[in-house]
Amino acid sequence: MSGGSVFPNPEQIQNHPPAVPLPIEAIDELDRCWAAVTSPDPAKLLSLLSDSAASLTHCRSSFQQLGHRYPDHKTGLGRWDYELLKYTKGIGPSATRVIGHTMGYNFGADLVGDGYLFSRLLRLGAPYASHPLVTLSGDPTRMRDCEVALTDAGELVFTGRANAIELNGIDDWVAGVHLDSKQGTVWCRKDGVLVAA
Repeated sequence: MSGGSVFPNPEQIQNHPPAVPLPIEAIDELDRCWAAVTSPDPAKLLSLLSDSAASLTHCRSSFQQLGHRYPDHKTGLGRWDYELLKYTKGIGPSATRVIGHTMGYNFGADLVGDGYLFSRLLRLGAPYASHPLVTLSGDPTRMRDCEVALTDAGELVFTGRANAIELNGIDDWVAGVHLDSKQGTVWCRKDGVLVAA
């Protein structure tokens, strides 16, 4: 590859500092982080994020990004669903282009792949939803052969004039937390904090 390759060259690898064993404090902190992320109660993750990190400062910044996966209290959309609707409206109908733009213009600690985004796009257009937010055409089993467009309901939700959860309910996961409107257990983002809706 020419230009600014992101892959390290042999000199960079040779000059890398040696590996060091993790201290027991860091291992304990990893255990606490894992318990918080996989907990069915988001309060454990929030508590972890409010503590100062002794060893693993980068873990905390990554975990903070998980909060954006919770639905917004006004639109009922998590970060990735909102981004998919934005690019469906802006550069659709090609599902490949929508997903490519969603990945290409969203850098941060919460990195996702095209398979994850395609599955979210299919959910937004699920035929079992009372009010699908997108329509799917072509072959929905192949990203390259699938086209997508906003529905009227999708436009209302995207612009904040309707709430996706109120229209269709929710059955989703954010790490260990099950968001299930049928069971009444839904957490949403409001003014930068998680609230029970």
